[in-house]
Amino acid sequence: MPALLRAYQVSEKAAKCNFDWPDLPSVMNKTAEEWSEFGQALKNGDKEAAKMEFGDILFTLVNVARWAGFDPEIALVSSTAKFESRFRKMENSVWEKGLNLDEIPRNEVENLWNKVRESE
Repeated sequence: MPALLRAYQVSEKAAKCNFDWPDLPSVMNKTAEEWSEFGQALKNGDKEAAKMEFGDILFTLVNVARWAGFDPEIALVSSTAKFESRFRKMENSVWEKGLNLDEIPRNEVENLWNKVRESE
């Protein structure tokens, strides 16, 4: 079972047992708290703690999706597809000039990204 789906099911079960946030803003605040803890673990150089905190961020974001009324797996699939499409457009734009993206300075890549986004 995909990890996002499992997290969603676990959080739904907990919510049915009245172990849940009271509202969407509360779970969103929890996400910010987890993000802060992740940053602190990175700052401390504690890779294991950072990994766990990152997992907490993902789990909390799954709950944000649940509260917002959509499946996080579907959201991620859609977002990834959108990114892939935009990235391919950038690659094609550069290939037409006989270049590869890794040969372009970072600021030009960023400009290409913005042009692709604006064209949609």
